Amino acid sequence: MNMSPTQFLAILRDSHPDMVRYNLNGGCWELFCILRRVYPQARPYHTYKGEISGHVATEIDGVLYDIRGRIKKPSLYEKMTLTTSPSLRNGYALHRWVRGEKKRVQNILE
Repeated sequence: MNMSPTQFLAILRDSHPDMVRYNLNGGCWELFCILRRVYPQARPYHTYKGEISGHVATEIDGVLYDIRGRIKKPSLYEKMTLTTSPSLRNGYALHRWVRGEKKRVQNILE
């Protein structure tokens, strides 16, 4: 595919009027999964700071993206690992985006 992540995300955003709302309110992990299919080098990053605490962004070739396009404050995000994600550590409730997929998430992050 010869399309930049920014172009792909613009097409995705335009595909449905609720796309931005959904991906900023619980659909961020699914967006990462879609982007990983299109860009196999994609890696998940997350933040537990600011107004969108618990949000997952996608790193592709050194740049962080979410449904809005390029992340404006990448310093708020860190690489998501089995130890940095409260949703994956024992003793924490799973976020909605991980429920039922914990094994698949662990495989992606290992």
